[in-house]
Amino acid sequence: MKASVRTALGAVIAVVVAATCVRLGFWQLHRLEQRRARNAQWERALALPVMPLDRTTVAAVEADPARFIDRRVRVAGTYDPAGEVVLRGRVHDERPGVHVVTPLRISGTPRAVLVNRGWAPSPDGATVDTRPLAEPGERVVEGVFQEVPVTGDGGMPSTSGAARTLSFRRLDLPALRRRYPHPLLPLYVQQLPSAAQAGAPLQRVPVPPLDEGPHLSYAVQWFSFAAIALVGYAVLAWRSRRARSA
Repeated sequence: MKASVRTALGAVIAVVVAATCVRLGFWQLHRLEQRRARNAQWERALALPVMPLDRTTVAAVEADPARFIDRRVRVAGTYDPAGEVVLRGRVHDERPGVHVVTPLRISGTPRAVLVNRGWAPSPDGATVDTRPLAEPGERVVEGVFQEVPVTGDGGMPSTSGAARTLSFRRLDLPALRRRYPHPLLPLYVQQLPSAAQAGAPLQRVPVPPLDEGPHLSYAVQWFSFAAIALVGYAVLAWRSRRARSA
């Protein structure tokens, strides 16, 4: 292969690599802006007073659920284990497990709201006997409203001992509503850790840290790789010309 052809081919490769790295760098910057916007939304919502979930606020949530996402709520009711499901593949302290999601029959209303009660260990990250994890009787739950997504995940049977529980990778509102006989709100409650519930059978899931994550450092790395590709090609091309001249 002629030197001029090799030089041209090297230039094309260097430009393609640099362009790909630059694109990935800007993608990380976009992720950073999304993270900052999400953090700002969390901060605004968490600064609001805790909203009691009763007949009046239930109607407001059903009418405009997007307005209440990330809002802190307090709800009283009774858990219905008949509609309980688990979210598989949830890791805590590098240990495999599941999240247990249980419908709570809201006191004073015919409605129910799903509550992510927290994490339980599971060796296969998919199955767990939820019977020892029950929280019977009237309960008062404090947490954060999150959207129940529409994912198309119809769930899969999950058996542990004599217990049969449907497991999901991600919650799916239509599938859950088909399965559960009582009206479900389109938002679920992410129950938060509380000193008053130190003896709870499940590890409550806290609000995610409001930091910017690694996106800025990743962006700098990708831009650095782009610069290395271009500068490295320029140095190699200069050395090649110098060798040919000698």
